[in-house]
Amino acid sequence: MLPLRVLHVAPYYEEAWAYGGIPRVVSRLARGLVRRGHRVTVCTTDVRDAASRLPAEAERRGAARGVELRVFPNLSNRLAYHLQLFTPRGLGQFLRCAAADFDVAHLHGCHHLPGAIAARALAHAGVPYVLTPNGTAPRLERRRAAKWLFDRTLGRGMLPGAAGVLAVSDAERVQLAALGVPAAALRLLPNPLDLEELDPPLERGRFRARWRLGDAPLVLYLGMLTWPLARVLAWNR
Repeated sequence: MLPLRVLHVAPYYEEAWAYGGIPRVVSRLARGLVRRGHRVTVCTTDVRDAASRLPAEAERRGAARGVELRVFPNLSNRLAYHLQLFTPRGLGQFLRCAAADFDVAHLHGCHHLPGAIAARALAHAGVPYVLTPNGTAPRLERRRAAKWLFDRTLGRGMLPGAAGVLAVSDAERVQLAALGVPAAALRLLPNPLDLEELDPPLERGRFRARWRLGDAPLVLYLGMLTWPLARVLAWNR
């Protein structure tokens, strides 16, 4: 297979760990594609957390890993963090000029301006893209009215225009089907695992020993307590 020129678009990237799992997913996918010989560009914004932005050398560090990282500054870091309102200056102009240079694109998450800008530019250039919502497609949790308005204005073509929609679990596949995504467009692709992070492997039993958990059965939940889940847990107490 010939090397592809692949574009990833996400509102946040490596170092923006305060935003959850998507930054890690995008960075691991990008590095994995580079190792397979593809040319990878990542377009993102400069958010990192509530109080800081990505440093100026972030693009240089991306290049050192083989990824062409394009960081577009937000108008307001506060709006980006507290309202998920990402306003990347220069992204639209860059994609209007460069979208046609890519063979395929991968958009991450829904209800955000970087994805809507990318979807429109890619469609205009005739470049197919896949979309991984990572649980963000339904209008859940906060700002439902704002998400509804976004879906009917700036983001109205983002999900319908995707050549493929990737669910990270069977539960999300059912969720996306309920939103009207055609079965032919749906694919199951779990989140990636970078095995290099597990080399050398961790010593078995270290976690139990550290937290003095003994040998009793252990149930681990890793994720964010959103309002619907928190309410269910409260009912079951």
